[in-house]
Amino acid sequence: MSEQTKACNLTSDEITALIMVHAGEMDEGNISERIERINYFHKRLKAFNDPVGEAVASTAGAAGWGTNNG
Repeated sequence: MSEQTKACNLTSDEITALIMVHAGEMDEGNISERIERINYFHKRLKAFNDPVGEAVASTAGAAGWGTNNG
């Protein structure tokens, strides 16, 4: 597994700090890379407000899950 895909548990304050660091290091040469990282961290930060959102979204289309289909 590459370093970029390793899971880590960060607090919302740590994610906010990372967003600010990446935003501060943005320049014309690496704008798209920095924006991608900021978007990733922003999604992680939003998950703190809606921790069930991803699980619900990933199983929403699975017919029969958690229901009694008779």
